[in-house]
Amino acid sequence: MAHEVFISYSRNDKRVADAVCSTLESHGVSCWIAPRNVPKGMEWAAVLPSAIKAASVMVLVFSSSANSSVPVRREVRIVSDNHKVIIPYRIEDVEATGAMEYYLPDLQFLDALTPDAAGHLSMLAAETLANLPPRPNPEGQAPPVPVASPALEKPKEPLTLPATKINPKDGAEMILIPAGEFLMGDDDQGDNPRRTVTLPDYYLYKNLVTVGQYEKFCKETKREMPSAPDFNSGWSKKDHPIVYVSWEDADTYCDWAGVKLPTETQWEKAARGTAGWKYPWGNDWDGSRCANSVEPNDLNGTMPVDSYPSGASPYGVLDVAGNVWQWCADWYDDKQDTRVLRGGSWYIDDPGIFRSADRGWYEPTDRGSGGFRCCASPGLP
Repeated sequence: MAHEVFISYSRNDKRVADAVCSTLESHGVSCWIAPRNVPKGMEWAAVLPSAIKAASVMVLVFSSSANSSVPVRREVRIVSDNHKVIIPYRIEDVEATGAMEYYLPDLQFLDALTPDAAGHLSMLAAETLANLPPRPNPEGQAPPVPVASPALEKPKEPLTLPATKINPKDGAEMILIPAGEFLMGDDDQGDNPRRTVTLPDYYLYKNLVTVGQYEKFCKETKREMPSAPDFNSGWSKKDHPIVYVSWEDADTYCDWAGVKLPTETQWEKAARGTAGWKYPWGNDWDGSRCANSVEPNDLNGTMPVDSYPSGASPYGVLDVAGNVWQWCADWYDDKQDTRVLRGGSWYIDDPGIFRSADRGWYEPTDRGSGGFRCCASPGLP
């Protein structure tokens, strides 16, 4: 039988993770836990993504070590991106911080902070069973009636979200993209067909991450800036978008800033609105509304991030067409060897590339002409 639960933990918490696994399996729940379930001769990193996606629920053994663990954070991000249930089982009195706070914003912890380990594990088992899909029952047996823990009930009061907010880490303005449906893709896009998609509330950076913002990140994290292009010698134009960053560079910036890269679904909704426009401003190409090299334009490099207010999306997001390619969180396809890029770039001379539904790709380590913007949940940063 395929496993139902993936157990995520820091190596410092292996004893607790093993106890969690034993307890859940004693209740008939099938679990995947490393290193037990890693096939012999295979590396953990090669099998973890598929193991996480195959599970219905992640139980996260949360501690200070887990909070700062890069592998745990990556595991939680995969679960979040695939919209699966996370049950955070907190074994130390610590709060989620940084990127982990982003991934766990709407969840209340199931605390195991007192010596009653058996009681806490029993409550965890009940909560896990309550979040698993219904199982077929043997004839004549009544299905179990799991009871969810009151500690995990979410507040029901409606939230009033501000239309904009500022990320205190890098000073970026973020625009609220309200929850609801939108038309994604186009009928002539084989890799992005037209369909209706529903998303919750989220925030997206109004502008691309600039040279100035990226320099601050590099100074604070002691990283080197990428090689400056001829059109921005010495990175002197601080209000231009950063370029020549890989997907991995962009992802690391997001971790530092307490945000994440948008999924391409989030990016596309912010770019075209709910009506399925081809471009951020409507259905007709207009080269005066973005940084491009479609005739008669012939740009030699990037432009300041606020240069084209007439090209804003229906939500007010700028440069979602042109200026620089923009990394998204997603893999381009099932091969999982390239990441998605959206938006086109200043040097592109084909109007079709600037359509909001168009998809590009690079390898994650490629430092071509890629830039990026960031995304945040309502509760962060």
